[in-house]
Amino acid sequence: MNKIANISKEKHPQIDPFWQIGEREIIISSYCLRRGRSHNIRQISNEGCNIIAIDHTLRQQSRLHSPLFVSEGKLLTIALLPSILDKQKSGWREENIAVNCNGLAGFLATLRLLTETRHLSITGYHATAIKELLFRKYGMITETAPASFSLHELALPKVVNTSKGDIPIEIAEALLIIATGAYPRKDIRYLRQLSKTAATHSFLVN
Repeated sequence: MNKIANISKEKHPQIDPFWQIGEREIIISSYCLRRGRSHNIRQISNEGCNIIAIDHTLRQQSRLHSPLFVSEGKLLTIALLPSILDKQKSGWREENIAVNCNGLAGFLATLRLLTETRHLSITGYHATAIKELLFRKYGMITETAPASFSLHELALPKVVNTSKGDIPIEIAEALLIIATGAYPRKDIRYLRQLSKTAATHSFLVN
């Protein structure tokens, strides 16, 4: 039995604690982190949870080496970027999108959008190096025209629609990570797999 530890600062919508994803049975258990955070996380791990689903950044103590994967919904958000753009920016594939690649999330977003459009303007401290990498590896020549809008302007989803109703995106991500049957990786192949898994189980962004 797979288990997800659900930790939140805010009250979530009512969540069925038991899920069936394909052949996988998953239990969502709610926890509250208080003092003695490292002890709490060890307890969660000892109780057999595979993933911590959390709606805020978990600042772990440096001495803590947790075997758990922390799901904040970021991987799923990047995987579903084309769907998010379809809802918010009609005709975006013909527009020039600015993507800040200072961080890993921006770079992964660029890779995800490369499968949908080549109208991208790369910005950030390492923009030149990243443009060269994208050209060498993917044959992409980035835009020099002014960008129509930036990814930072998007309203990122906080919930995902499922057959059981709307659930927080961090829990949806945790469920789909278990459904993929592979440890989450921060690369384009895994993002595509996560997106396909979301479509298979009818997990949609609102």
